[in-house]
Amino acid sequence: WVRSARSGILRAQVKLGQVVEQGETLGLISEPGGGHDKIVSAPLAGIVIGRTTLPLIYEGDALFHIGRTDQTSLLEKLRVELEEESTLKPHERTAEPVIV
Repeated sequence: WVRSARSGILRAQVKLGQVVEQGETLGLISEPGGGHDKIVSAPLAGIVIGRTTLPLIYEGDALFHIGRTDQTSLLEKLRVELEEESTLKPHERTAEPVIV
């Protein structure tokens, strides 16, 4: 996990499933009273497999979880294919059991 170096308001710049390179900006932390933004950078290349959804963060909070793999390019290719509607098949609806 990439953790916050300070408290503030997080503005995430990446989405879940996004492939990132080492040093890429993941988000910005602003101080409520103004001041300079702190850039949160990716410490390594990988894919974003988790991230906080809370904008208010405290020093030490887990912000982004980056999964490492030697097959990052393959993951990116598969992610793109899944996003294309032409490759997705409609799911067959199955009957769900009645809950009494």
